[in-house]
Amino acid sequence: MAAGAGQPLAGSGFRALHRSAVPAVVSRRGAGDRTPRSMAGREIRGFQPRQGHGRGSDGGSFRVARGGRDRRLPRPALPAARSEEGSRSGLRRQSAADHRLDAPAGPSTGVSRMTQATMRILVVTGAFPLGSETFIREQCLELLEQGAEIDVLALRPGDGTWSERDRAAGLESMVLQADIDRPLVGRLAMAPGRFIGRFLRSPGLAMRSVSPALGWRAASGQLLEIAAAFDTLPRRYDAIHCEFGPMGRIMLPVIDAGIVEGPMSVAFYGYDITRELQKHGDDVYRELFARAAVLLPNSEYLASRLRDAGAPPDKVRLHRLGIRVDDFPLVDRRDRVGPPIALAVGRCVEKKGFEYFLRAMAMVGDRSPVRGVIIGDGPLRPSLEQLAMELGVFERVDFVGWRSHDEVSNLMREADLLVAPSVVAADGDMEGMPLVIAEAMSTGLPVLGTRHSGIPEAVRHDLNGIVVEERDPEALAEGLVQLSDHGRRLEAGNRSRGIVEEDFSFQIQGERLMKILISISERRPSSVCD
Repeated sequence: MAAGAGQPLAGSGFRALHRSAVPAVVSRRGAGDRTPRSMAGREIRGFQPRQGHGRGSDGGSFRVARGGRDRRLPRPALPAARSEEGSRSGLRRQSAADHRLDAPAGPSTGVSRMTQATMRILVVTGAFPLGSETFIREQCLELLEQGAEIDVLALRPGDGTWSERDRAAGLESMVLQADIDRPLVGRLAMAPGRFIGRFLRSPGLAMRSVSPALGWRAASGQLLEIAAAFDTLPRRYDAIHCEFGPMGRIMLPVIDAGIVEGPMSVAFYGYDITRELQKHGDDVYRELFARAAVLLPNSEYLASRLRDAGAPPDKVRLHRLGIRVDDFPLVDRRDRVGPPIALAVGRCVEKKGFEYFLRAMAMVGDRSPVRGVIIGDGPLRPSLEQLAMELGVFERVDFVGWRSHDEVSNLMREADLLVAPSVVAADGDMEGMPLVIAEAMSTGLPVLGTRHSGIPEAVRHDLNGIVVEERDPEALAEGLVQLSDHGRRLEAGNRSRGIVEEDFSFQIQGERLMKILISISERRPSSVCD
């Protein structure tokens, strides 16, 4: 890359920009060194770090003038309590909700406190925690706030990204850690010791965990790996809530082996319907559809795809992801001046459609002074930056890389519209309903999005934004021009907030999920016994 405009600053990961109005960013030169940068049109007044807040350890807030891999994480010492396993294990580890901080005195609304207090829920996910999947942690927190006791079975190690809110609730200590991706040689080397330990405590369970009848997950030692995450077996739950369809499939032999017991709900978010069906065919979920108590797609579009794939219609229940609306307050943008800023957020992968955003920016030409900002990293970032240079928009689009949740929120407040140009990827991967859309709408941003999965369910065309077809840069360019009009942006943005409060509130969706889990707990199957 030639020196000058567009050349990376030494050691910072940011480009030196020369333009009249862009969001303020901070260059990182080393651990603990945050050096503010001033740019024409906006002055960075300061960066205020917050201890342990956000998705990364360096979370913070901007003030801008516009113009280990252990099997189980340590848990705080708790008094022992008798479990229903009684004769099997004598004492049980107390559930995480027994010691969570600031336990509510009662339910928020609508769900009986007595019913909630009896709910013991196992949340099953892949890597946990992940900075890119904050919605799973938020869902766990909402179940706690609803009065449930939860364990989180993480089938892969996470990235250690815990927020201040997570730690205050004790969420880290609720994780039961497994690693189903552990190399086969290592897993098999550990299998004999695990088998003997389980056999001494529960012979039938140990034998089932290695039974050829339960397939390759038993033969490869995966079931023993998962069983080792629990200190008492079998574990009985009022509900087993699986995040993503593949987690539900993995749990079927786990339940058959008697490692855990309880009715199962499965949440679907996008790729687990589209890409999995394209890769493996409609039969991939046949057994899961038959055995799960309820199937929870996060958009009407995904609900229809589930039904088309053979899911019993009476098991399909819409469950949208929610946001904490108070964390994204409405921003007064009436006095905004200068070029509008179009923000796009997400990993640089095909389904995000950032290529078409760049092509649209090139087609806008001199019809609008709109500036672009892309927040996120990923495998396609180098090729996207190269495309921006080839299109001649490198100086109008700022790639700022990965940012913590707090930093994204602050940059969002400085933006004037959100662009969500999502597409179906070549391998079938697609969105569900990106939460960043609800977050942006909560602050009063209009959205320019594509007719993709659940996006039109949040972005209502000509009401709170503009919806165009996928892979149509000309239509995206026209949308950018239309939303460059200050009055139209304000009118559309004001409608966005009301839609979020009605359909994407974290509290409302959490209460709905709790009611669904309570309803399936009342139909739980008989226990598997040795």
